[in-house]
Amino acid sequence: MATTPGYPLPQSTIASHRQTWFYKNRKWFVPVLVLGAILVLGGFVTGIFFFVNSLFVNSYPYQFALERARASSTVAQQIGEPMKVGWFSTGSISYNGQNGDASLDIPISGPNGRGTIVVVAKKATSVWTSDTLEVDVAGQDQSISLQETAPLLRRIVVKHLGEFNEAAQRELTKRLDALEGRPRVESAYDQVQVDHMKEAIEQFWGQKGIRVGVDTNLTPVERAPRYSILEFEVYKK
Repeated sequence: MATTPGYPLPQSTIASHRQTWFYKNRKWFVPVLVLGAILVLGGFVTGIFFFVNSLFVNSYPYQFALERARASSTVAQQIGEPMKVGWFSTGSISYNGQNGDASLDIPISGPNGRGTIVVVAKKATSVWTSDTLEVDVAGQDQSISLQETAPLLRRIVVKHLGEFNEAAQRELTKRLDALEGRPRVESAYDQVQVDHMKEAIEQFWGQKGIRVGVDTNLTPVERAPRYSILEFEVYKK
């Protein structure tokens, strides 16, 4: 019985049989793929942006600047109350061990206007000091300074009233020496730093099962009006 010899099929026929799902759906799949890539990239960039902004918000210079702005009667008059803080701040902040640098622009607004808190600060041996701390109000030529003239600290004393374990007191001293954002000798008095140190003392003794209160006294140094002695008095409740 004779057989019919085989011949190769035309390339067009082979291609038609080999059409894939992607080829058949390319008109809608390619735009969806591109859109998905754009959304993923946009989400990644947004995530980085929120992460960087959270570093700003949780930093000491940021919190310190807001504290000063909220306490300023001039800011309250020109911006209005309640003062609102914008979603995103710009600038930079870096750390190198116990040292660091920060340069931040923090947007604020209120019923009377808008402005920007400008803070340029440096950290040396765990202590932040501000070179620039002011509010630029939109439409105003003159900035509002948030710097305050405060006495310099000649000495810082933690005094325990009553019976406290001496070994625990020495442990507290070491912990306070390493505490970031605490008052330091030769630095200006800062209420935010003082409150931070008071809270650290209360938390330390609280972890030991002892509930304490902390009072502070600021005593001027005789014959040195620029200086004061800061004293923390710790007592059991």
